[in-house]
Amino acid sequence: MTVRAMALNRLTSAVLALAALSGTRTVLAQCRFKNTTSSDAVTYRLSPEKTSAGMQLEIEMTFRVAAGVPAEVDIPSELISDLHLVGSKADLKDGPSGTKTITAPTSGLVSLSYSLRNGWTGPLVHPHEFQPVILSQYTELTGDKALVG
Repeated sequence: MTVRAMALNRLTSAVLALAALSGTRTVLAQCRFKNTTSSDAVTYRLSPEKTSAGMQLEIEMTFRVAAGVPAEVDIPSELISDLHLVGSKADLKDGPSGTKTITAPTSGLVSLSYSLRNGWTGPLVHPHEFQPVILSQYTELTGDKALVG
């Protein structure tokens, strides 16, 4: 089972809506579900950042891997960039289309970091209404369009 499948089994229709985010504030969100253990947890840390190109969201995802067992993560959008491992001896490689594979020499937690940005300019009208919205006034995301998993 992929990391995304584990997370989406628990968050099938979850929507993250973060209001009034400002420059350097970090937002932590965590959901606990009945019949899960901390070893099943997938944690996302969201940090808005102002850049010369506009607002973007820096996201760090942390989850547990088993030694030598490849973990496949789905990359849900072309709006995701700069995907890399943070402080880990694990290996990150391209997988089948739209995925990456992580293999670690030892069992434990690994963290992936990436940037997410808006993919358009102008008003939020069709067909942009289900895309990530990352503005200085607020941020709104759906997990299936913004969260690697």
